[in-house]
Amino acid sequence: MSRQIILTVPPRMWRQFRETLLSARQNGTEEVIGFLFCRQQHLSRRKRRLLANSWVVPMSDCYASQGIGGLALRQEFHLELLRRYAGTGMDIVHVHTHPGRFTPSFSGIDDVAERQYSRFLARLPGRPRLTSCVFDENLHVGSFRHWRPEGVVAKDRVVFSAQWLEGHSRRNRGSSVPERFDRQRVFGRGFHESLQSLRVGLVGCGGIGACFAEQLSRLGVRRWVLVDPDRLETSNLNRLPAATEQMVRENWPKVRYIDRLIHLSWPKGAEIRSVCDSIQSKMAQDDLARCDLLITATDNHYSRMLCQELALRLMKPLLCLGTQIEVSETDNSCRILSRITVPPLGGGWCLMCGDIISANLAALEMAPSQITDSVRAAGYVPGVAAPAVYWANSCCASLGVYVVHGTLCGLLDLTDGIDWVMEYGQKRWLQVSHEDTDDCFYCSAAKDRAKVGGNRLSVSLTT
Repeated sequence: MSRQIILTVPPRMWRQFRETLLSARQNGTEEVIGFLFCRQQHLSRRKRRLLANSWVVPMSDCYASQGIGGLALRQEFHLELLRRYAGTGMDIVHVHTHPGRFTPSFSGIDDVAERQYSRFLARLPGRPRLTSCVFDENLHVGSFRHWRPEGVVAKDRVVFSAQWLEGHSRRNRGSSVPERFDRQRVFGRGFHESLQSLRVGLVGCGGIGACFAEQLSRLGVRRWVLVDPDRLETSNLNRLPAATEQMVRENWPKVRYIDRLIHLSWPKGAEIRSVCDSIQSKMAQDDLARCDLLITATDNHYSRMLCQELALRLMKPLLCLGTQIEVSETDNSCRILSRITVPPLGGGWCLMCGDIISANLAALEMAPSQITDSVRAAGYVPGVAAPAVYWANSCCASLGVYVVHGTLCGLLDLTDGIDWVMEYGQKRWLQVSHEDTDDCFYCSAAKDRAKVGGNRLSVSLTT
């Protein structure tokens, strides 16, 4: 039975890996090799992902021989490589280049060497599996294959992705755009098809989530997973488009309301999975794991922290949306802000070390009611709902939709993430810069593994 294997490399990691691989050449044409170490995520019986966790590029003096005719690593380097990574439960992706700027094919030398290597790996603890990639000399286009332990090329189809949105690009693939989207034809058929195939997981179906779902569904997204444990209340009606008093009287879950809102844009063809539960539930996390993009539009720190943990663990892109209204107690002045944050895929900085969420407040939100009641009584946590207005929610949601639209159209590069703050009263659009954080409990581990794989190991073995 053939399967699809998606080789997922975070854009930042691929950029670093590619630059290091190209710099390892002695001249412009000789072949070079590198290794990606990946953990598996099973999506279904016929589909799984290889998530790149770390990488190694041998420097020039790690080779016993290096040239157009082939490559051979020094034995001590290869033994150290296996010692560090072979027993960790990760599979190995072998990447090498061929001269030329066209899509390369595997050579007879590649066939023999990789067949022997796959058999060798199968005898190691953990039985790591081999996936091999051959790229052109600039690492722009490549061919891929997966090996079985007995040294036979599997029938599995390997798909390579180093994009923020996995498997979605603006290349034209189809032949037509439906009439209802005719005004969006300028963005290309590939853009429309990417939107229709995109599965979005929305956590938080309140004021921002509702505006976001309506706008993105009208742009062309029809596949959704909706997660929210709450039900409609009268105080929600001034901020939820198309919500009615009858829905409140009938005690509609917010996920049911968003489902109805999306179906106004997609009377036919919508695929919606609604979970009227918190993101803590296994059902919610299982459904979100099958999404291409995670959106957190909640009003508390704990749910955002769980969204971030899920996104980091599954290497899923995360878009965080929020608004804040601040009223000064001294002069009664008002500040209205929106924040749109996309941490870099695979780690570097995150919502926690970027000060978008607070671990202390998240801990209070998940604490037993006796503790939270005493904290509120002491004045540390407001006892009333945060202020909110429809127009600010709508502006924030619109910018979130632009992030998705701009990424698919090539208008935005999210390799290093973004963090935008809109302060409406001052007419300011602030772009917050973040440095990589070495000691973040949540996101630093993946980045450190990339550093070890990409630099320290290579340098320590040169003589």
